[in-house]
Amino acid sequence: MIEKDHIMRLIQTFFDVINRIVNSIDNDDIEGAKIQLNNLYGLLGNKEDYFLNTKYEEVIEFLN
Repeated sequence: MIEKDHIMRLIQTFFDVINRIVNSIDNDDIEGAKIQLNNLYGLLGNKEDYFLNTKYEEVIEFLN
């Protein structure tokens, strides 16, 4: 049960960050969106460079 709660909190946090990115873009706050996007990369467990410079198949394997 604790593991399920933890996963649910991670999913909620993930969607909260996505919502903040969208709101920042809607408010023409591109710098704020970039900051939130970097936070999202951290939640995914790696840095921006990894996701930008790695083949999508490897990223999918990493996320699995």
